[in-house]
Amino acid sequence: MNITSTNQKQNTLLGRNEVEAHLTFETVTPTNAEVRQLVAQLMKSDEKNVVIKHIYSDFGAREADVFAYVYNDETARATYEQKPKVKKAEEAKK
Repeated sequence: MNITSTNQKQNTLLGRNEVEAHLTFETVTPTNAEVRQLVAQLMKSDEKNVVIKHIYSDFGAREADVFAYVYNDETARATYEQKPKVKKAEEAKK
């Protein structure tokens, strides 16, 4: 897999970099976790501070466009990112 940054925007108010990147791969579209590692390496940041918003790929293409947020620290990420919602089936079990 190879990733290159196509556009970066510093958002100082929210404490993050908004990154657009182009990703090429050889097999299936990579998972969010794999892309998070690549973006963290690209931006020289900690993996915990990277949030993948979108991975856009065309059917059959071996490339994708990625949109991600790279936060300055964990507190900024925790402040501005929503926590995953618990599914109703899991709530019923509790």
